[in-house]
Amino acid sequence: MFGALRSTLCAAALAVAATPALAQADANPAAVGADASSAAAPASAPILRRLANNAARFRLAGEIASIEWAIFLTDAQAGGPIRFRLGYVTAVSVMPEASTLKLTINDTPVATMQILATPQERVVEFDVPASLMKPGYNAVRISADQRHRVDCSLAATYELWTQIDAAATGLLLPADDRGPASLADLPALSPDDRGAMPIRAVLPSHATKEDVERVLRAIQAIALAGRFAQPLVDFGPPADGAGLNLVIGARTQIAGVLGDGVGSSAEPKIFMQPARPNRRATLVVTGSDSAQLDGALSELVAGEAPKGAPAGLRAIQASAGYQIDGGQSVQLRQMGVVSQEFSGRLFRAAFAINMPTDFYAADYGKAILDLAGGYAPGLRGEAEIAVSVNGRETTTLRLPRASGEVYQHNEVPLPLGSMKPGLNRIEIAAELPKPEDASCAASAAAPEPPRFLLLDSSSLTLPGIARIARSPDLAATAMGAFPLNGARKPTALVVPAPDKATLSAAATLVARLAGASGRVTDYTLTPAPPATGEGSALVVGVAADLPPKLLEAIGLSKDALAAAWGQLPASSGDRSEDSPQAPARKALTGAALRRDRPLSCENAPSSARPRMVSSLDPAPAVDRAPVNAIPAKGLEPESSLIAQWNERVGDTLTARTLRGFDNTLEWASLRYRDGVGLFTRRFVAPQASTVLTKRSSLAIAQANFDSSPDGVVTLVTAPNGPALLAAATCLVDPGVWQNLNGRIAALDASDGSIQSVPAEHASFIVTAPLSPANARLIAAGWLSLNSDIYVSLAFVLVLLLAGSTTWFVRNVGRSHE
Repeated sequence: MFGALRSTLCAAALAVAATPALAQADANPAAVGADASSAAAPASAPILRRLANNAARFRLAGEIASIEWAIFLTDAQAGGPIRFRLGYVTAVSVMPEASTLKLTINDTPVATMQILATPQERVVEFDVPASLMKPGYNAVRISADQRHRVDCSLAATYELWTQIDAAATGLLLPADDRGPASLADLPALSPDDRGAMPIRAVLPSHATKEDVERVLRAIQAIALAGRFAQPLVDFGPPADGAGLNLVIGARTQIAGVLGDGVGSSAEPKIFMQPARPNRRATLVVTGSDSAQLDGALSELVAGEAPKGAPAGLRAIQASAGYQIDGGQSVQLRQMGVVSQEFSGRLFRAAFAINMPTDFYAADYGKAILDLAGGYAPGLRGEAEIAVSVNGRETTTLRLPRASGEVYQHNEVPLPLGSMKPGLNRIEIAAELPKPEDASCAASAAAPEPPRFLLLDSSSLTLPGIARIARSPDLAATAMGAFPLNGARKPTALVVPAPDKATLSAAATLVARLAGASGRVTDYTLTPAPPATGEGSALVVGVAADLPPKLLEAIGLSKDALAAAWGQLPASSGDRSEDSPQAPARKALTGAALRRDRPLSCENAPSSARPRMVSSLDPAPAVDRAPVNAIPAKGLEPESSLIAQWNERVGDTLTARTLRGFDNTLEWASLRYRDGVGLFTRRFVAPQASTVLTKRSSLAIAQANFDSSPDGVVTLVTAPNGPALLAAATCLVDPGVWQNLNGRIAALDASDGSIQSVPAEHASFIVTAPLSPANARLIAAGWLSLNSDIYVSLAFVLVLLLAGSTTWFVRNVGRSHE
């Protein structure tokens, strides 16, 4: 069955057999150029440890914004001198006199500087105080406070942005730093110039299916151990630059790759080789035979508990969305939100929560966002707080008191139906207009008193939630790898024609799914999908290589794919040696940074591969001591802030009494709207239609063939191998990945946009015991999504009650003739 697959893998392995001459011939010219320039750099040039990509895409938009990273340091790095380099470009509409960038490390302000809106990129450096950063994870936050040059309207706030240059921003470490030297230090690897983590898998000579399956397990373990949000996997000879080389094989197989570095011990062995000028850090898994290889690999899969500063450990929890299982309350400070005073017109703060993959999203309950803070006197009547869930506004709360208000418990209900399984982004936006904004006087550059206060003691409380999965659902797969990691039988990774590009795309998706699920899934590599009910499957391949019956069954067809991508060629079989080499990716220019697009999709033609840029690039000209640096200071304690705001808004007994009356009226109004909405809300399923167009680079589809985890097939396809790899690189960008949903999705890799078709007839998959409480919530959720049936049942019950009452009245008591 696997004869053709084995021959293909062997040919691919021979093509990348690791001799120095062949490795050099197959190297990326752009990367070679980077190494040459690095070699020409002064020996004392510091090493730039870049920041990892995340859903914010390095962009600070609006009048107030912040991004936080969890950065891991080795013991040696934390104990040495560290500087922070920041490269950025900004909108021309930003007013320098009233706009600032702030750097905070482990909740300690380090530096504040004015934002200079210049046409060119600006790069500045700051000293990091000694002992501030600890071994392990540290929280690094960049915040922006921006004001418009000429326009003081709310609409103008959307023109304000500052784009951080991922290639020029990060920690500057001493030139002799060698990076991670042990498995425990894997998270200390530096990302590439787009914040992604490249992983080069080096196959041994005469590779077999089992060798590739070991690579799949290893890259999942690496993604989990390093908490890499965007792993990019490819196959080839050892590479240089940022990232990691992964070498797995028996000693006799990998001796040509590592030379004497493999050692001669007969025991299974797993170890790190530090980076060298012409080679990335390399993780080696070796042994004498297959059993020893599997034993060494199990050591990597085991992993270790995270360590670091308390703020860094908190940042880890918040970075991928704070995990919430229902029936709990979480303070906003635990989800990465900090207390903030704000003097502008549109305040925005956001956080992310991660709901279980079997969360049943429907309007059977409400989450409560309990806000603590206040607003200043003198706001116009239309001032309000609006809360959005996943980009859709769900609730608004007026700020009615002209004298201002300080509150501790301002409850905002959020319908559970507005959420989804997996990652959910909740944004708090406060519109704070004042009458003087209409004139927008030149004095606006002067510091203004705060208009709004948000305290990080605010909390989000979720009620008990219904637990039953629905399939197909790409959102549950993307954010929790369901059902690939929950099936009762082995998961099949179906790659019909495993050339290097297709295998690299499949491995990239497997590593990203492991990060979403939080565990390693055992995949069985196969060229054909399993029979229905024989296990879940992830199918990755070029459209021409996929069985037409599978495409039709999953909701796609070769006619639809041909309409989008042109006439599909016949199946090409083994393309391991004639697959075209993708051109090197161009570095981002200032103009590219100004466009609000995912970095891994920017300037990516359909055949492009990500360029692996060396972390030893020569340092650009920078301002080491910016003349406009402002001494950094933090906020005062919460009790002091509340006291100051109470004094500002005049919190007298009369004001509190009036505020209590207003809150009572607001509560009654909300309860009335909820009661009316229960009977008037209708669920209208969008019509399913094809989303594939000529701009589509990748199609993702999912179908459930027997209403169980073992019958779910997820398919990923593109017009050719290089396009599949480039689109997969774009797809796993955190800002793109979180938008996967529905049963069919199409990705435009030029800008990272996703169009999807919802699942009109989803199957239920039981994942938790159907206890009375869970069954009641499931039933209430189902009825809320099927309001016609709910109203019909209610009407039937009313008729039954009326009929039984009439019969009872007529037949009980003394009759009168």
